[in-house]
Amino acid sequence: MDIRKAREFVKDQWWDLKEFINRKVYKKEDKDSELYESRWVWYHSVLVIELFIIILLLWYIAAGD
Repeated sequence: MDIRKAREFVKDQWWDLKEFINRKVYKKEDKDSELYESRWVWYHSVLVIELFIIILLLWYIAAGD
């Protein structure tokens, strides 16, 4: 029983290694990850702009005495 589990574990790890190499070396990615990365970039870009506007408003309020 333990040998079967060990073989299955090695098989799974080998498959994960092959998938990792395909993603990193050959740059093969599925469309879901590309969409996620694109949305992540846009979302964080909006957050940076929003933070910059808040800083400017706070600076205006602090200097407005």
